[in-house]
Amino acid sequence: MNSRTLLIVLALGLGAGPLAAQQVIKQPVFDSVQASIRKTLYELRDSLQAVNAATARLVRDGRQASDALRRARAASIAERCGAAGKMAVVARAVVVKAGRPSPDKSGLLPRMERSLTDLSEQMDHCALEFTALTAAEKAPELRDYGVGRGARVEAAIRRYEPSVQLYFDTAIGDRYFPNLSGAGATPTGSAPASQ
Repeated sequence: MNSRTLLIVLALGLGAGPLAAQQVIKQPVFDSVQASIRKTLYELRDSLQAVNAATARLVRDGRQASDALRRARAASIAERCGAAGKMAVVARAVVVKAGRPSPDKSGLLPRMERSLTDLSEQMDHCALEFTALTAAEKAPELRDYGVGRGARVEAAIRRYEPSVQLYFDTAIGDRYFPNLSGAGATPTGSAPASQ
């Protein structure tokens, strides 16, 4: 072997050393039931984020907004709460049908069912309340009561999140991302918009 070949072999050998310390992180692989649960719970998460955004706009506008704008905000909240309530019912059906985790020694499945039922009821109540507040004669009530009700809706969503996080970890074996920032690709394959 000549010195030039030896030098090339030695350079390749030394160059490969640092690469051995690098790690490739693999995406978890889900079975069809886990994938269905994951997709449905992320769709519910997305609908709840729409509710949070709508209530935040009402709170942000506070007393400075016109009655017409507050009524438009109330209509938006009612629509989004209604959609989230329906999605919570769908999510509950998917979770119940899946029967995960199995076995469920810690009673996680009934806890998740209860949490989704409570969330659905809260969202349905929100939709009814804010629909009623869109009437022109309800403007003073919306101005005084609507902001507080929006905060209560946000609190109901926050109460649901610990249940879904624990359920996700146990039944799916994956980390739950409660919002889009840092979540990477969503189950549908689309990535959140970069900011």
